[in-house]
Amino acid sequence: MRNALLVSVMVCMFSFTFIKADFLSFPVCTASNAQDSPAIDGPAAVWADSREGGSNYDIYGYLFDEPNEIPICTAAGNQKVPALSGLIAVWQDERSGNRDIYGLDLSDGLEFAVCTDP
Repeated sequence: MRNALLVSVMVCMFSFTFIKADFLSFPVCTASNAQDSPAIDGPAAVWADSREGGSNYDIYGYLFDEPNEIPICTAAGNQKVPALSGLIAVWQDERSGNRDIYGLDLSDGLEFAVCTDP
């Protein structure tokens, strides 16, 4: 009985080592300046990023399956407040001088306008 208990404890400890490895943290972005408003869903993460200058925000993302960082939108003006659903990213975009909503399908890289009303 004692040997069976010892074996069970050892199996649990061995299994925990592998389970714990799935939860290790790692940096997704270490670029200069600020990275704000992160959002994550499934295989991707997105955030507002001012690596090009303190008041100029763009949207960047990270695909965990690949793994790599990708620029989502670096258009003129600020892009902020990203959100993510599966592989569809959306954000507030000021490229036209007012606040519009744009999106990007991360699976094919196609950008689209969601709302461009004044």
